[in-house]
Amino acid sequence: MKNQRTDNESRLKELRSKRMALIALAIALGGTPVLTAGCSNTQTVTTTKGQENNTDETTDRKNEKINKENLPEVLDRLLISNYKNSEYKILDDDMSNATKLQEEFLNKLCGTITKYHEQTHKENNFRLSEDGDNYLDLYLPELLSLDLVINDYSQEELNELLGNLTVTKEDLNTHLNNIYMNLMVYYMTATEPSGISSLIKDENKKALFEKIEEKALNLNKDYSEENINDFLSEEIVEAVFKQDKEALEQMDFETLLSAIPVMAVAQRRFSDNVEAKAITKTVVYAMFTVADETTTKIEKAMPGVEKYYNDQIAKSNEIIAKDEEKEVKKLKEEVKEKFKNVYGTELNKYISKKDLDSYITTFYENGVYESNLGLPLSSVNINFDLLEGKYAYSETRDVQDVPTLYKIRSELLDKGLEGKKQSYNETEEKELAQAKVKTLKRHI
Repeated sequence: MKNQRTDNESRLKELRSKRMALIALAIALGGTPVLTAGCSNTQTVTTTKGQENNTDETTDRKNEKINKENLPEVLDRLLISNYKNSEYKILDDDMSNATKLQEEFLNKLCGTITKYHEQTHKENNFRLSEDGDNYLDLYLPELLSLDLVINDYSQEELNELLGNLTVTKEDLNTHLNNIYMNLMVYYMTATEPSGISSLIKDENKKALFEKIEEKALNLNKDYSEENINDFLSEEIVEAVFKQDKEALEQMDFETLLSAIPVMAVAQRRFSDNVEAKAITKTVVYAMFTVADETTTKIEKAMPGVEKYYNDQIAKSNEIIAKDEEKEVKKLKEEVKEKFKNVYGTELNKYISKKDLDSYITTFYENGVYESNLGLPLSSVNINFDLLEGKYAYSETRDVQDVPTLYKIRSELLDKGLEGKKQSYNETEEKELAQAKVKTLKRHI
């Protein structure tokens, strides 16, 4: 995934980050005068009876502690009358300036990442004791690529959603291949839905995916003759197991997503590893073929995305050059007055004039950019550290966990077929495992 490196690129995101970090950094370096009461690192600000009714916010805030961590948020909420949190805590941004499409898009991506993280990290679902410090998570560029292909957005929608973020067809294919493998590994040992079906728009195709997903998960819960027959009764299962290239390539992309849990069953249950891998190769190739027209269209739309972004930045810069001085002055007076009304004390006790000037300037500029661009993906702050437990793709983790987790599961299957219990199903002995694998193969 490539960002176009222009002078204005990432301006929105930089301004947002700067605004939130500016005060905290100054405080950490000793650059602000007062943030403490006595020996405490925080000061509890209370209001008098006469001040309590100055604003609607006073009641909620009169006992709030102000410190270096929350002062930027305090000022934001004073200046933004309609401050709006995301549905998901990892989307660590004010959503009030997002368009309806942007808000739905961002919540969908962050919600899917959050749900998948919960499912892959919880006990008694996907994880094995052998997994150790390896974790399965969705990587944002890969999830984005899947969503772009599923939705086949128009040029105008891509302009609105992406900001200064662009992708090539090669990027898309690489990310799609990776997410197919990621999901396949999940379905090799999971017993609960992944949540990925929330991306599928068509209700009938979503229902198909969830039905196939459920049947694959049932096999992981109980590899019984009844569940095997139920699974094998599905047309898409037959097409996958027979490697019916023509039938698979005639499906649309959303329908073909249902083949991913089927690939996982083949990987886990087939005694012939060569055949299992051939099935995966056939399905993935079919998915690339079916998605080809859409990925080509997306790549061709990228120059338009870049032009739209740069045009809106240029428009914003003109407004800033013309109005910044007077608007910043107005905002400073506004925030000082609101702070005193709500907290009953002067803002200059908490922040120096220089730092307040810098904060208000970045706040104003950010607001102008958002008035023209809204909240595209390239400008948001997605904080994966807010997820519960380790996130596989955090900046501190440079680990290729998907291949490792796949290898762990494949090796356990091989051991099970050699005569040992499969660690993901301790009740399944050698003879039963072999008999049921043969049963599955007889039905394809």
